[in-house]
Amino acid sequence: SSLLKPWMWRLLLQSIDKSVQALAIPLSPAPVQSRLDLLTTAAAALAVLHSDLEIQDFKLFLKWIDKFARFPLGMDDSVLQHSGQSPVQKYVGQLLVALHPLLPQKVDEKEAMTEVLVLLCGMLVPFKVLPYRRIAVHIAQARTVLRKGSGGSSIGGGGGGGGGGGSRGGGRRGGRT
Repeated sequence: SSLLKPWMWRLLLQSIDKSVQALAIPLSPAPVQSRLDLLTTAAAALAVLHSDLEIQDFKLFLKWIDKFARFPLGMDDSVLQHSGQSPVQKYVGQLLVALHPLLPQKVDEKEAMTEVLVLLCGMLVPFKVLPYRRIAVHIAQARTVLRKGSGGSSIGGGGGGGGGGGSRGGGRRGGRT
């Protein structure tokens, strides 16, 4: 960390933060490998800066992994992963295990571990993720149909049809008894 000035590290942390905001969203269009690479970059920054980290930097790192834990599914991995944890959540779990030795000296261990436990509790509630999986399956099926209909060109190019959207259910509300 002596090669880079503190303002350079601040820029790195800001760029990671912006990237997390863009990639850790419900049903992220980013490939799973991109999201895992971003988590790896964040962990590497934490490891390198570990002795110089301030408390707010450590909390920022926890915020990043919490965001990935809450929104673990992307368009590409949600169809493949129907049970258990997604690859992103598995990696977040590995990061949390490796986190203890990386705790900065300025961070209170009890406070940090409390934050980690809260994050784990949020990860272990699978019902938060289930609605996204169902939507992702439908999106993947629609993309497959579009690719076949457009001859494999760009997504959304050609394909025409579609039926005006929202035709499911025929306008009835609360219909089944």
